Amino acid sequence: MKLSVWSSYFADLSPEDAIVILARHGYRYCELSDEHALVLLDRGDPTEIGKHFSEFANAHDIKITQGHMFLHANVCNPEHRALLMQQIDLFSAIGIQNAVLHCDLMRNEATPPTDEVRRARNLEALTELVNYIGERDLCICLENLRIVFTSSEDLLYYVERINSPHLGICLDTGHLNLSKAQ
Repeated sequence: MKLSVWSSYFADLSPEDAIVILARHGYRYCELSDEHALVLLDRGDPTEIGKHFSEFANAHDIKITQGHMFLHANVCNPEHRALLMQQIDLFSAIGIQNAVLHCDLMRNEATPPTDEVRRARNLEALTELVNYIGERDLCICLENLRIVFTSSEDLLYYVERINSPHLGICLDTGHLNLSKAQ
């Protein structure tokens, strides 16, 4: 078993300080939080920053196999999608293979869209992100939520239609337990 901690537990620290503390306590694996990814992206070129951060983590014997993409991203918003693409660049440079992402709930819409419209817009946005990955070794893992997109069937809708090795599912059992999905 490979025990891992989400770096968000240390969100008040720099990404490097979080790595140092995890290593000091014997962890060898971690999931990079969206907060720490934002800090890294604020430093400049995602590829260069990602390479340096990967070297730092490796020097502390920490492997970052998973990262959480921006929790509050509206995937269907082109500006947010551009930020997600930068995060894909960062994650690829770090060596992260699994990027957890939430579908767009579209809560900010003046008129909430129908499920059909929400699905179509998410499908289009996710297809663009998956195509952006290209030949890189990265999989976007759609996470079930507590209210919408609560079941594996909700997420399989996208996985089956996009049909790419760069799109999968992250089943959050805590979210599943809190949802009304059967």
